[in-house]
Amino acid sequence: MTASIERFGPVDKSSDVAQALRRDGAAIVEGALPAEVMDLLAAKLRPHLDAQEIGGGSFFGHRRRQVAGIYAMGPEFAEHLMLHERVLEVTDEILRPEFPMAASASKQARSLGLEEEDLEAAAKRLFEPPDPVTGPFCHHYRVNVCSAMEVWGQGRNQPLHREMGNYLPYLQHDPDMPEYIVAAIWAVTDFRADNGATRVVPGSHRWPSDRRAEKHEVAQAEMPKGSVLFWTAKALHGLGASRVDEPRTGIINTFVVNWLAQEENQYLTVPPEVARTLPERAQSLLGYRSSPTIGWSSGLDQENMLRAGKSGNA
Repeated sequence: MTASIERFGPVDKSSDVAQALRRDGAAIVEGALPAEVMDLLAAKLRPHLDAQEIGGGSFFGHRRRQVAGIYAMGPEFAEHLMLHERVLEVTDEILRPEFPMAASASKQARSLGLEEEDLEAAAKRLFEPPDPVTGPFCHHYRVNVCSAMEVWGQGRNQPLHREMGNYLPYLQHDPDMPEYIVAAIWAVTDFRADNGATRVVPGSHRWPSDRRAEKHEVAQAEMPKGSVLFWTAKALHGLGASRVDEPRTGIINTFVVNWLAQEENQYLTVPPEVARTLPERAQSLLGYRSSPTIGWSSGLDQENMLRAGKSGNA
């Protein structure tokens, strides 16, 4: 029996999507964006993709183009992808931040503030481990990487790998640890088996690091344009090989807990002068925010480090 990925529609509950993601390590939401929105983003991407050579080496299966720095290409990308309410609701559920980012999130988010009258409660939050289910697992989270990939025919399957592999050997794979990254790939064009739809191994986020996937355990994320595939940092996944002439295009966006380094340096990719043209929540997600103890800078506002204010616990 071939493995499959649970699918949801655009009006299904984000909590149900997150439940499937926790259980299987992957989930699909079909029709999350209208096809015409994807066509708009595709048109913005086209000159950047056309400027790249088809290549990629053995890790990417040899036949692909890749463009990073998506959020510097225009506010449309942040509006439709980074700030997509479904994506943020699901990410809030999995990464369990102190400060959720979805617009629907409760305003009662907990703070790590160190006000004098609350030192006992603050010390408890700082020095007691978080609940392994409810968290929190981070103060907030940030964009880890955002890039477009165009897969061409006659390539090879990308080796199955985990997002957390970027942090080896400093963080070892542990099936029992919380998830620290949520990945989402948007179907800019239809994803089909014959054009290299992303391959995911449901349940592999619970496997030991040395277990290899059998062919029947690998699922392909076939989905129409405008759909989004989620997977977690510990789930095995990889680009599929295309057997057709026309390219398959997707945009991958991943979010990471604030206390891990971003894979793509967003401060250089989207420098302050560009970030200031984006909505404030996008600025926060790019990384222009600190916790009371990590990433602060004297004279800048902890909530938005593109303006003057106070940060740090001094």
